[in-house]
Amino acid sequence: HTFDFVECVGANLPFQVIADLLAIPVTDRPRLRELIDLILGVNDSQVSDVDKSLRAVAEFFEYTIDLGRHRRQNPGDDITSQLMQAEIDGKRLTSAEFGSFVILLAAAGNDTTRTGLSWAMHLLSSHPEQKHALRQNYDGRAVNAVEEVVRWSSPVLHMRRTATVDVALGDNIIAAGDKVVVWYLAANHDPSVFSDPARFDIYRSNARDHVAFGAGGPHFCLGAGLARMEMKVVMGKLLAAFPDIHATAPPDLLRSVFVHGIKSLPCAIT
Repeated sequence: HTFDFVECVGANLPFQVIADLLAIPVTDRPRLRELIDLILGVNDSQVSDVDKSLRAVAEFFEYTIDLGRHRRQNPGDDITSQLMQAEIDGKRLTSAEFGSFVILLAAAGNDTTRTGLSWAMHLLSSHPEQKHALRQNYDGRAVNAVEEVVRWSSPVLHMRRTATVDVALGDNIIAAGDKVVVWYLAANHDPSVFSDPARFDIYRSNARDHVAFGAGGPHFCLGAGLARMEMKVVMGKLLAAFPDIHATAPPDLLRSVFVHGIKSLPCAIT
């Protein structure tokens, strides 16, 4: 049996989890998944372009604003309702603030885990001896294996920050107000931190020292725990149910300067 891992697994389960948490109606989910792909695929002409991406952002934003208004008037037992009902110092989120938050949650919480899972299948298929060892002692090796997948693949390639004070970084002077691009991929493949960084190794002792979720502080990924749990659970279920599952071709990479995405990954179960 052959199938596309991204479409059948990677793009499906993570978005389902986020949509369930936000209580997004099932009938709305296929279109929202399409919009996320159009937004993040802005640099890949086979997926999207600037105009399509901007229209997708506008449509998604309008949807989330309507969702927030509805949950403010008709609250339920979901994160959306809690966000719209929450009050801090007498203030509540505006519809626009809520819309921005949901776009972040739906796009980041879905796409990064989708990417991590897809890279995991490719990397384990390329290293069958590690895949076998992982399956033989999944409980003992899964946590470190997930960290190594995330380190090696770095689902989000970079983020931009604004310097708040003047600072010297190596031989460079960064002035307050300067825009600084933080390359997670480079940091996660730094040979001064990770020996032979291009090598995938589920036994790597310091795999968790990666900064794929950020390096701490207020910008650390709020979904890191969820992403780690999803990858651990999904990989475990797949390897237990289908021991011989494997990729049959290299991944078709998304052309992007922001996310290390995979558009498709042909797989087989024999």
